[in-house]
Amino acid sequence: LEFAVKPERKAHLLIKLEKFNEAKQFVLGLEDSKKFQVLICEQARKKLKLELNANNFIEAIKLVEFCENEITEKNQILSSGRKFYNKKLNSAKNNEDINEIYNDLLLLEEFAGEFEAAAKIAEEVLKDIDKASFLYQKANLINRAIDVISTENFEKEKLVENRKRIAELHEEGGNLLKAA
Repeated sequence: LEFAVKPERKAHLLIKLEKFNEAKQFVLGLEDSKKFQVLICEQARKKLKLELNANNFIEAIKLVEFCENEITEKNQILSSGRKFYNKKLNSAKNNEDINEIYNDLLLLEEFAGEFEAAAKIAEEVLKDIDKASFLYQKANLINRAIDVISTENFEKEKLVENRKRIAELHEEGGNLLKAA
């Protein structure tokens, strides 16, 4: 890459090396940028299919941004991922396996931007109140984030930390009186 003199050659190398972010930025300044964007899309789609065949849904979602029909593709991958993890849940033998599957599903939902669904998994299934509160905040459901963190019984060490967190959430939600 360092020794590629011609910009077109460098663009081709970036695409072949699957450095799609760099390639996308680099080709913007080229005359044939449309041609290279099509190449990026084609190569990303090939890689996306490989990731889907390997049931690596998170990596596939990361590649969606380089393809056309980004929203449709992401929804299809998310749907396939949910089906895959539901099948795995049906065959899970112990609680450890079930928790691992739900953690993977939570990551998939989070990468897909489905923060509310991820927060529900964290709260209801995994009982991870901190993560649920954080994900509800990312989903811009501030009141739900406050409710989740407020209803839990905490040890004395976490009490001060949680009060600070609740105050920050109230401030973000616009309730300055409760934040004080």
